[in-house]
Amino acid sequence: MKKRYYPTGNEYIALPTIAENGAIESINYLSMLDRGVIELTGDPFLMPVLTVNGEVVPMDHLTWEWESYWIPTFRVESNGVRICGKYVAPQHTKGFFLRIEIEAEGKTPEVMIGLNGHFGEVIHSINESKPVEGTREVYHSLWNQGLVFDFRTGVTKFSFGFLTEGGFDQQEWKEEAATFFLEKKVQWQSGKSGSTGTVDLFMGIGLEEVGAVTQAIHMQRETGDVLVQQLKDWLNERALYLYDDHLNQILNVNQFFNYFYATGNTLDTEERILCTSRSPRYYVSAAYWDRDSLIWSFPALLLTEPETAKEALEYVFTRQIKNIGVHSRYIDGIVLEPGFEMDELCAPLLALEQYLDVTGDWSFVEETMVKKGLHLIWNRMMSWKHESVDLFGTFLMPTDDMRVYPYLTYNNVLVWKALRIFEKIDEKLQNRERDASALANRVEQAIWANMIVELDGKKVFCWSTDLEGQTDFYDEPPGSLTMFSYYGFVEAENEVVQNTMARLYSSAFDHYFGDSSFQELGCSHADHPWILSICNSLLNGRKVEALEMLSRTDMDNFIACESIDEDTGEWATGAHFATCAGFLVHALAVAGREDGE
Repeated sequence: MKKRYYPTGNEYIALPTIAENGAIESINYLSMLDRGVIELTGDPFLMPVLTVNGEVVPMDHLTWEWESYWIPTFRVESNGVRICGKYVAPQHTKGFFLRIEIEAEGKTPEVMIGLNGHFGEVIHSINESKPVEGTREVYHSLWNQGLVFDFRTGVTKFSFGFLTEGGFDQQEWKEEAATFFLEKKVQWQSGKSGSTGTVDLFMGIGLEEVGAVTQAIHMQRETGDVLVQQLKDWLNERALYLYDDHLNQILNVNQFFNYFYATGNTLDTEERILCTSRSPRYYVSAAYWDRDSLIWSFPALLLTEPETAKEALEYVFTRQIKNIGVHSRYIDGIVLEPGFEMDELCAPLLALEQYLDVTGDWSFVEETMVKKGLHLIWNRMMSWKHESVDLFGTFLMPTDDMRVYPYLTYNNVLVWKALRIFEKIDEKLQNRERDASALANRVEQAIWANMIVELDGKKVFCWSTDLEGQTDFYDEPPGSLTMFSYYGFVEAENEVVQNTMARLYSSAFDHYFGDSSFQELGCSHADHPWILSICNSLLNGRKVEALEMLSRTDMDNFIACESIDEDTGEWATGAHFATCAGFLVHALAVAGREDGE
């Protein structure tokens, strides 16, 4: 079995690699200046050390749960002492804390709560991870009378520091090994059923000493009790429920993973940004894709917090709009990977329609940034239209791989959908500059006239065409032929739709895993069953099969990944795929509403 992690985090700080032994292997924050994430690592970065009467508590057989589906919580018992540890990342906070709660009956032993730390490599991640050159400075701050840790690259790049009520009983820093040790003795409180004790170890992070230390001080002033309850209240108010505990775990862990890992605030400018994943475990982390953020992540973001969804759209129509439709960008909007993708150009329209349907906030569309953005999208879309046929080309496919033929059926269905949204917006705003309605009708006719082929005597949608007689039959989970009824283009009962589905889910399609335990679609980009395919099945009429498969897989410790092993259901590629987590939540929520859940 692969290593299991229990990630958590908030808008400012991510803890993606909390291991089964309680170690925090790394933490990270978003940096607009550096266009990605800055990761603090070690061997590990932090490790709890608990001692009872001088005997170290073994941490290799902890029992774990996510309290309120987002607070990693471990339990262990040693020498008659019951120990519960929680990693808490309060919202709107540049930091987190480890809460240790202990209980004992009878005579109370001496219990010490410690942290072994290793201020190891600092890593910069945008898809690839590379070390940052700098110096480590450790000193006692006048702000907290404790150790403060700086990483300096000329000026201080970031600082972090720790705090606990009454101060630490022991603090050590070993410069040559870049290791530190902090320890606090538990003060017992007697009660009717025994004795209890609680220790909160706060860590603040900032752009320099004062910002880091005062963040820890602020958490201490708020108190751990208040911060835990505030976070739990927020999480519990947004929890969603289906008929099955396993599915509830998938639904809610992924809801909060999407909310805190597919979006976040930069430490240096405090801007809300969108990205594929804040976890470096995802192979293209800390960068922006229109499709990933707006087609997959956005519906769940809107479900969790409409106000945050609006911030996401504001980010798209400001920072990202200049290069809309380009393969991928840095979080500041600059081109990362070149290449035009039509599905990405359509993505803001799909998200905008969902936002308007849920909130009714039509004043948003009248804002100058949105009007200018829609005008840019329209013109860019028209630049990819065939000179005589009402179909639209692309350079890359929805997997970001190179297309065979330029006119993809899936993309043109999205164009049709985007044009219908333009039509709705223009009618509401009484804008007569575009004739989106007539063009949408012509695109629909052109799809039926040019993108149907006959295979083995049955008419099916082709994957792509050059409009000169060449076509191919293929499919990709990120942009599937199975989704046309979901987008409202055609009824699910349509003969061509049924024939297409039947061919894809048969031995005629090389990327269908029909002889495996998880009978879903993959593609050449990653040839295993995709979680996005299971999402598609939840939305395209294969809901029963999709729910059954989800009931048998933990994916990546319940968190969405790109693909799973076709026989075991363990994650195969793309761990910590935060935007996919959002689409999984959306698909499960739609399926649940259909069933009256």
